[in-house]
Amino acid sequence: MRGWMRLVTVLSCLLLVYFVPCHSKCVMTECDGETDSSHPPCKTNASSFQPITVTRSKHPKYIARLEKYCSHLLQEENKAQVCCTQLQLEGMTKRLSYATGILGSCPSCFDNFAKLWCQFTCSPDQSRFMKVLETSGGAKGVVEKIEFKVNRDFAEGLYTSCKNTWASQNLALSFLSLGSKVSYENFYGFMGRKDPSVNIPMHTNFEFTRDKKAMNIPTTPCHKPANPQTPACGIIDCPLESYQLLDLSEMETRGVRVFEHQIKYFEWFLRLCGCFTLTMILIFALKYSCHRSPTASENCYVDFGPGSLEVQFEHLCVQYAQVVIHQPLKCVFLGLFVASLCCFGNVWFHSLTHSIDQVSAADGETRRHQKTFIETFGPTHRIEQVFMTFPPSMPENFLNQDDTHFFDEMFQLINRIQNLTVFQGDSKFSLDDICYRPLGKTKGCAIMSPTNYFQNNWNTFVNVEDNEEDFDYNEHNPFTHLKHCIFHPFTVKTPTGLSCFGEFGGPIDPALVFAGWNKTWHGTEKYTKARTFMITILLSGKNEEKAILWEAEFIKMMSGYEMKNDSFTFMTESSVAHELQAAVETDKLVSVLACASVLLWVNAMIGIYHWPESSLLSAFIHQKLLISTSSVCISVISVWCSIGIYSFGGQHATDNAIVVLFFVITLIGISRIFLTIRTFQSNGHCYGHPDITDREMNSRITDTMRRCIPIVLTNSLICSTCFFLAGGVLPYISVSMPAVEVFSRHAGLAILIDTAFYLLVILPLFQYDARREMNGRCEIWPWYQLSADTRIRLSEDAVGGTLRSPVDWFKIAIAPLILNKLCRIVILIFFSITFVSSIYWSRKLEFGFDQTMAFSKTSYLTKHFQNMNKNLNVGPPVWFVIEGDINWFDPKIQKKFCTVAGCDENSMGNTIRSLAYAENYNGNFLRGDVNIWIDSFLQFMHPRGTCCNTNGQEFCK
Repeated sequence: MRGWMRLVTVLSCLLLVYFVPCHSKCVMTECDGETDSSHPPCKTNASSFQPITVTRSKHPKYIARLEKYCSHLLQEENKAQVCCTQLQLEGMTKRLSYATGILGSCPSCFDNFAKLWCQFTCSPDQSRFMKVLETSGGAKGVVEKIEFKVNRDFAEGLYTSCKNTWASQNLALSFLSLGSKVSYENFYGFMGRKDPSVNIPMHTNFEFTRDKKAMNIPTTPCHKPANPQTPACGIIDCPLESYQLLDLSEMETRGVRVFEHQIKYFEWFLRLCGCFTLTMILIFALKYSCHRSPTASENCYVDFGPGSLEVQFEHLCVQYAQVVIHQPLKCVFLGLFVASLCCFGNVWFHSLTHSIDQVSAADGETRRHQKTFIETFGPTHRIEQVFMTFPPSMPENFLNQDDTHFFDEMFQLINRIQNLTVFQGDSKFSLDDICYRPLGKTKGCAIMSPTNYFQNNWNTFVNVEDNEEDFDYNEHNPFTHLKHCIFHPFTVKTPTGLSCFGEFGGPIDPALVFAGWNKTWHGTEKYTKARTFMITILLSGKNEEKAILWEAEFIKMMSGYEMKNDSFTFMTESSVAHELQAAVETDKLVSVLACASVLLWVNAMIGIYHWPESSLLSAFIHQKLLISTSSVCISVISVWCSIGIYSFGGQHATDNAIVVLFFVITLIGISRIFLTIRTFQSNGHCYGHPDITDREMNSRITDTMRRCIPIVLTNSLICSTCFFLAGGVLPYISVSMPAVEVFSRHAGLAILIDTAFYLLVILPLFQYDARREMNGRCEIWPWYQLSADTRIRLSEDAVGGTLRSPVDWFKIAIAPLILNKLCRIVILIFFSITFVSSIYWSRKLEFGFDQTMAFSKTSYLTKHFQNMNKNLNVGPPVWFVIEGDINWFDPKIQKKFCTVAGCDENSMGNTIRSLAYAENYNGNFLRGDVNIWIDSFLQFMHPRGTCCNTNGQEFCK
């Protein structure tokens, strides 16, 4: 019995060996005499063309190639039956190696993709599921169209394993789908259409069926490894559940609001307590020093010896007033000496012009990360931009029109930019000397522009020829090439024979050069509807001095540049600093005009207007030209003193902050003059009898100083304290933005210096001016003096209240109105509504402001920022820097950061990629390509393909 069973088994094996060759035959083979591996195959010239048998001992290279991509065809370890020759196998492996750059991040997807084409090219059962439909070349029989029956389960399994795979910033299948629209039909439609530019040598009619004769082998799900030597796909390329795509649809779209900070750290709690304590001490000191005559039952003052705090302080003010009255010149000279000493520090002053110095602290986290990045990878590139916009009369689809004037102007502009020459001393340089070249000096500058699809050469654009008669684009030839590059930016040879790669040797992402389309358009076709073309030029960050000089010439050239057929906006890396400096120059004139206006206002409001005698000089008796002019000058000097002191200590300010400082300090100084002069005038001190004595004059001047100095010092203390708080005086919370912090510190110190000058310079000038006025002498001609009768009459009029200054109008007209009961109720209601509304709306206040608000409406930057907001879909790069001593050679460490197959699902890289690819949340602004160096390192150490770089003409060399 056992013998019969053995016999049956042996016979069965023999019959199987006999029948398989009979039913297995090849449909395609290598063309006779052909040596090019990219050439299409030829139809077999015999109806029973049998598969060939290859062995490891006789064909070691063949078996090695087969093992790399088509290991499933090996029937035994050292033997296989195939329908492809050595040349065919070489061509197939070369094409599959190109595909690794697109699908290689997901090994299971690529394995299924490779199985499809291994079966197509080398399967010994070709005749069962393939049939040649069209040939060319006469008897040679070059295959032009073929029918390929594929089991639907295999086809769907391949598509499912690859549909979430990412390549660059897009889905990988967008590069392998018709119109870059990822779908099952577009994927197989792309692979079935002949296109030599993407290594598809023939038309393939895919027929999806569940017929038993259809090609059907098992596919590998993306979450499973294709073999023990390769890992499964990463979580980004193969999400097992929908939530792993990071669903953010329920998140609230909002920014960081100013008044919604939470106390997360104990240090912040201590600082807030410090703020509260110092504020209460200040309020206590002010409250208990304001009562002049407290009763015995009111213990609301602090005793220091025989009198209250206020009495002691006023006594000190009287003593200082005596010093000013008897030694005015010494006080003035001391003030001027201090001013000259402080202003000497301006020798070391230089303005902060770089924008990062204004918005980011030198020891802050952002600057620290930037420093780490620059020290590790070198300086970042400098970016120059030009946006060109179609006129409204231009057709919607620029690829469907024959007018090339728009492109002519674009090529002219690119040519002007490339030839822009800058002189530096005895030498000169151009864009070629400072631009960024990703492939070195042998290639051109990195310029992202539609013109670079033609290598920035106008002759190439106008002399494009369509090399394929059956190519199914009907547009003008340059636009044929351009459209092909939009749909397939990685194409190295379009039907026109040109490469889509720029002259710098790399591809150009359409999202970086086309913008301004209708939001209803999606996919790659939206780029053909673009109304704005973007030109981005990258400069090397290694030679910043030359780059800044070139940018200055670029700004000068573009400011005077004109185009006939379109409009444009532009900006450079140094444009912000350039415009801020230009704005400061304008603000300087505004500052001078403002100071002049303040002088006129002060002279108009604090003087007394009357003409007591026939002489014109008598009208200037009670004017305050000297004291008001001196006050403005002293305020300006105080600002320079503050800048000088901080410059000596190595802390510098911005030009625009200095302009604002002049406004702030001048206004505070003017308020002190108003207070002093009005206190002197309100008690009738400015009118004196002819026989007024020096003792009486000194008494009146002393009384004015006694009343004014405490108020001025208290006001200065409060103002400077508020500014110092914003400047970061411990234990108060400091402002981390350098522009605000530096301005606040300068302002706080300037107020204190201005107060010192008030005591040392302004008060001596005031006592001189008060004596002159009480003696009835003219301010501009002190030798002129009012007569004794006139002074007596003026004194009597002042007692009767008939002589008043313009300020008295507020006391006569405004004060009674405010004290009206109905008016007070209206004011109280209005204030309450305003206060409550302010609190409510302050909760909606967010940090920062729109960059279009930073400059005037006429600035070229404002127009460009508006253009960016409207058209630009690519934001600034975001860097994630990891600091510390990390053993990057440890595989466990690598898996915590990488995103390639085999990395941890919750690795840092996968988390960042999940955010970048989460498209269902409008508040998530992290978009685009995610480049992680550890991924590149791992792929370089374990390459899946043979393509390492490109020279712009050949994809791999």
